[in-house]
Amino acid sequence: VGHSEGGGVGLLAASRSKHIARLVLAGTPATPGHELVLEQQRYLLEKMKTDSVELEAKVALQKRINSAVMFGTSWEGVGMAVRRQADTPWFRSFLRFDPAAVMPKVRQPLLVVQGALDRQVAAHHADKLAALARARKKAPPAEATTLPGVNHLFVPATTGDVDEYASLAGQGISPEWPTLIAGWLGQAPAK
Repeated sequence: VGHSEGGGVGLLAASRSKHIARLVLAGTPATPGHELVLEQQRYLLEKMKTDSVELEAKVALQKRINSAVMFGTSWEGVGMAVRRQADTPWFRSFLRFDPAAVMPKVRQPLLVVQGALDRQVAAHHADKLAALARARKKAPPAEATTLPGVNHLFVPATTGDVDEYASLAGQGISPEWPTLIAGWLGQAPAK
């Protein structure tokens, strides 16, 4: 079971090991990290009602940052504080990782679980991951489920926004999430 970025780790592990019988991806991005960062940024800027000119300028800056991190292109127009924060091996790996490139090598049955209120990895990623899984050669079963009323952490929420997390202190994960995963993992092996 891999959650969020851990889903990418799960994909890599499953693609390399025959000892993994089933794989669960929870709140996992279906797009390369550089696309996810832009999707998240657009969501937040639109939520803040940023005017279109400023929004596009910020997106263009993020694209320059992504390109500089991924390919070593120019950092011109990017402050040193931002560069120090962004120019790291972890961020480079995150931006470059593409689930679509790994999925064809995954031979295990797959369950994709997503929170309907997830604002970090929007719910549409579950359908895209399931479609990638179903497109595999000799595709083993792949299912996608979106759980209503829960956020990226699978905690019951109202908006799903990250700024809501502090108000959810003391709440646990939805019991539906582990029950679903345990039931799926406990099924008879796929034939």
